[in-house]
Amino acid sequence: MTSTLDLLQKMWPMRIALTAEEVAVVLGRPTTRGAVEHIREKMKKGGYPGAKKIDGRWQMPLTDLAKILEGEPTAIPPAQVPAAPQARTGRRRSSVGPYIQFIRAGRFWRDVWASLGDGDDADQLDLEIQLAHKELTNIIYADRAMKLRERLLSQLGDLDYAPSRTSEI
Repeated sequence: MTSTLDLLQKMWPMRIALTAEEVAVVLGRPTTRGAVEHIREKMKKGGYPGAKKIDGRWQMPLTDLAKILEGEPTAIPPAQVPAAPQARTGRRRSSVGPYIQFIRAGRFWRDVWASLGDGDDADQLDLEIQLAHKELTNIIYADRAMKLRERLLSQLGDLDYAPSRTSEI
């Protein structure tokens, strides 16, 4: 009976390690950029024990790949334990983005339908676009009003002024 390591050595003679692309082939995964990048990231984070960076490229030794394929239990070395996920510090996402995307896409499809002679659907979509545009405008104005209110209240707080509540008779 031929071992997994023997099969790998027959498939890649004179090789002791495989690149992420070649590991994808062995695992039966697609060799698209995304799939290969996923395997490469998994190599970096220790998901494939034994993976090493050789000559600037992540590679997997045939012996370690054979162990993975045979299902032998392997422990992740302490140095390769993935770190806890960190909080995102990127820019804040806006609530208006989906509205803008809908309006842009809607205008495109409205024009397509109109050019194909489907005026009824184009008109209906145009009404939906107008409604989304009004909602977007209301959101923007409400956001501006809230920011202006906060700024005015902070300025009022700096003055340490409280308006009197007297009624005129």
